[in-house]
Amino acid sequence: MVPMPQKCRIGIICPKTIRINSQLKRHITDCYKAINPIGINAPILVSQKGTIFTIQRINVILKELKKKYRLHIDNFSCHSFRKTFGRQV
Repeated sequence: MVPMPQKCRIGIICPKTIRINSQLKRHITDCYKAINPIGINAPILVSQKGTIFTIQRINVILKELKKKYRLHIDNFSCHSFRKTFGRQV
């Protein structure tokens, strides 16, 4: 289980638990090991030059992927990923 913040009725962020199966947990662990971050709060989306990707740059990359793979998705951005994840939780 992974704790996720959520807003309580008075606007304070309260912890929420998301249950994940063992296969997903292993996949997350494998990805974490492959990324090999400096620390738990270190950024994971880092360019080859070692700089942190901005939201704008990630959105450009997502648009390139959308075009390359001919994805028929209207809103394909960082915001839509976050929004979709929030709905699923």
